[in-house]
Amino acid sequence: MSNARLFAKGAIFLLAFAPCGPLWAQSQFPAGPITIVVPFSAGGSADAVVRLFADTVERHSGKRFIVENRGGGGGVVAAMTVKAARPDGYTLRLADIGPDAVLPNMQKTDYDSLKDFRPITQLFSWPQFLIVPSSNPANSVAELVKLAAAKPEGLSQGSQGVGSGGYLLGAMFRLATGAKIVDVPYKGGGPLAVDLATGRLDLVFGAYREARSAIEAGKEKVLAVASSHRSSVLPHVPTMAEAGYPGLELAPWFGLVAPAGTPDAVITYIHDVFAEAAADPALQKRLGDDAIEINISNPKEFAAFIADERERLGKIVRQAGIHGD
Repeated sequence: MSNARLFAKGAIFLLAFAPCGPLWAQSQFPAGPITIVVPFSAGGSADAVVRLFADTVERHSGKRFIVENRGGGGGVVAAMTVKAARPDGYTLRLADIGPDAVLPNMQKTDYDSLKDFRPITQLFSWPQFLIVPSSNPANSVAELVKLAAAKPEGLSQGSQGVGSGGYLLGAMFRLATGAKIVDVPYKGGGPLAVDLATGRLDLVFGAYREARSAIEAGKEKVLAVASSHRSSVLPHVPTMAEAGYPGLELAPWFGLVAPAGTPDAVITYIHDVFAEAAADPALQKRLGDDAIEINISNPKEFAAFIADERERLGKIVRQAGIHGD
């Protein structure tokens, strides 16, 4: 037998037992830590909840997940960072209502929240509460509206930037009441919560978790919840509809996406480990105590949800007459 024929047979033998490139690589995933890029500064509710999820996933799977904060631009900085990342599953993004559904309706963006990313799963959402510092004399939504009308400079409202759920609710509130309210953007919920508790801000539409300690300490008051129903955490607090403003409902949502081109097997793995973590009783209890709802969905469901939210919130953006820079 010639040397050429022997070489050919040897090569076929080796190929038969060699790992199959991408398939083999996927079977080994993850071989290192996975980074979740969060579009907020550290200390806010979204950042804290993602870290709780990451810790729970690590306990269940034994795999490490790192949370990296990339605040700025209403979520644009984080979106562009992950859009440019390798589609190998090692860099994910916390998608949310702002950069993925609201902002694209307000201004041109250099990313498409569906085409440039692969949805993995929705993770959680929460109702927005209308919260004021205890020094604010208003004890109801009606009194707050009267207070805004009596102040020539209006009232200051904190939000997590243009396109965030709090920002959009503030715009809806101004439209519905005619009150003069000036938006003050923040890069994260932590600094915003401090300024509200100390009275530097007049009001916030925000998560209960960020205000919980201040509310319990008597530093802040909750006037209403922007939801279709009262919260089980604060059952005495009326909805915005009960306070006289129907239609003022919005619940910020959050989920995981990966760069476009990320393999199916990787998307499935990440979805499954987070779905398993979401069923953890300790995680459910901890989030439930903070009025945070867990919402796990499959990739197709999450993609359809984002598309629907872009359309629904686009109508609200146009009705409120708001736009980006």
